Amino acid sequence: MKQLITTIIITAFFLSNARAQTKCKDIDLNKVPGKWKWKYDQKTGGINNPAPDQLWNICAPITKDLQRIMPQPPEGALPYNMITEGGTGTFFQYPKGPRYYQYYLMIKKYECIMYPNAIVQPEGETGCWIYIDVNNHKEYGMFLPGGSDVMLDEHRRLYLTNAWLEADANGNLLLYTSTEKEKIIKRGFVFTEKGRIPYRKITRRELFSSYKVFHEKRLRKEIARFETIVVKNDQQYNDLTAAQKKEQNYWPDIIKRDKGVLQGYKKDMERVESWYNRMQQQPNLNDTAYAKQIATWAFEPEKLDAQPGDGNPVWTDDPDFYDRNKPINQPQYIFLWYRHQDENLPKKNFMEKFTSTFNLDLLWKMIGAAPKKPGGINTILSSFVDAKTVSKTAQNNNNIQQFTFDGTEEGKFPNGWQGMHNIGVQSLNGSKRLAMTKPGYWFPRQYNKEIKDGFSLSFNLEWPEKIPYYSGLFTLTFSEIKYDNAAENYVMDENQRNYWSFYDSYAGEFNRVALWFDPNWNNAGTLEVYSLDRNETRLLTKKIILPDFFKDKNKHKMTFQRKGNGLLVSDNGSIIADIPGVFAPNVRYNLYTFSKYKENKQGETGDVFYINDVQSRY
Repeated sequence: MKQLITTIIITAFFLSNARAQTKCKDIDLNKVPGKWKWKYDQKTGGINNPAPDQLWNICAPITKDLQRIMPQPPEGALPYNMITEGGTGTFFQYPKGPRYYQYYLMIKKYECIMYPNAIVQPEGETGCWIYIDVNNHKEYGMFLPGGSDVMLDEHRRLYLTNAWLEADANGNLLLYTSTEKEKIIKRGFVFTEKGRIPYRKITRRELFSSYKVFHEKRLRKEIARFETIVVKNDQQYNDLTAAQKKEQNYWPDIIKRDKGVLQGYKKDMERVESWYNRMQQQPNLNDTAYAKQIATWAFEPEKLDAQPGDGNPVWTDDPDFYDRNKPINQPQYIFLWYRHQDENLPKKNFMEKFTSTFNLDLLWKMIGAAPKKPGGINTILSSFVDAKTVSKTAQNNNNIQQFTFDGTEEGKFPNGWQGMHNIGVQSLNGSKRLAMTKPGYWFPRQYNKEIKDGFSLSFNLEWPEKIPYYSGLFTLTFSEIKYDNAAENYVMDENQRNYWSFYDSYAGEFNRVALWFDPNWNNAGTLEVYSLDRNETRLLTKKIILPDFFKDKNKHKMTFQRKGNGLLVSDNGSIIADIPGVFAPNVRYNLYTFSKYKENKQGETGDVFYINDVQSRY
């Protein structure tokens, strides 16, 4: 009987669970009606400290526009509308100054909890957010990267980074930062009438003084600590008996080591003072500070003295940015940024609706500025899609574009070029050339122009007569790359390391046609052509032997022409390749790049390619 009851209970459990699973399977969570959670930071939303009505009144234009564009959110989406305030002033040292607060949306999806009963409810956590920060440049996405433990004063930290604003076609401002040459980050939209961010670059005098104070404080602490350790070690050793000293014979080494460490810290203190005194004699102390690194774990002052391009400027907070006579809640600076989760359809639909219809001019009006697009809707999407005047002019110019290096200083990266800044211009045979001495990729500014039928490109190519057998490959690539209209840059500048297929890998995950030239193969040169899609599928491969492209046959006038989806390649006026089906149909190729693929690993010299007189016509 007992066994029968147990069997019935287990069977009932599985049947109940099966019904719950069946019910969940019947529900399309992406079709559940969307629902707003307005003013979610009221007490009914479970927040203990709701935002005051004054903040909601200030931010009312945002709420009204959201209600205009999405009275009903997309199916499957649950946007939560909240305001949180920092509780303190934007700057601690000015408690009566402007206060910061954040208007934000948390976009959740539905999920189905199957046990014990099938319940459709909002997900617990989401990574899909929209943040509108008011008078706030210290939190979340707005803060500058490259923060250091070195402080200018009690409240202001130092930041080692590049930071700048770019205007889009409508005049909106976007913030970009870069802590390293290979990576640029677009952080979000900035709304301010001052045309700058609430930070300022510090002077070399301020940097040297801050660095001195930091390391003196660090060293005093270490000196005091090791002075205590040395005294304690001496006392403990002296209290030992002769037999104990013989048994614990490691004590002299410990005492010697700790005294050595103590003397090292004292010498470092002397170095700090000596270095600082020398720096005060320099004539350019009021110039902007540039540094390669602000080392805190050790005293490394040589990394503080850098030139623009070799180091980054040093920033700190700027309290004078804000007018402290204005009401504390009045918006003086707004920063808009967002995180999206496009893998979830309801969230993707919500973000697409927001970015294509929310009016950014509302935020301009909140800070007292005139709208950028009066009578229209100033959207995030138009900011990304609309080309600026310079780009439009370039895109409509079908004349021959010629690029030479005569105006570039020897050894410098060429003027008007982009890509990796790791090579420079050199003189060769009476003219300046771009010397491709390292792996990398480089290209003249092209403004997102389309490489379509009829496009042509030519340039002079040369290499040393005794180029090594295991030299790198001279490479020309035609690619489809996303373009940032505000910065007028190709987005691979956001992280150049992701595009190392140009110079050191096969994988790239973007549409491209790569042409690899080897001038030192088996008794001849070679051209290998690869056409790849964004999934790394090879659409075409072809290898061509080039007897006249070999070792001391090293001076060439190269010409490339797109014919429909085919490619015509000429060398010194003679056609060396006429290849159909190179370019994939329905792909908008918009960038050509020069690169040196791999390099000589044998330590041999002469592994370099030179180009000049680059001409293109679209």
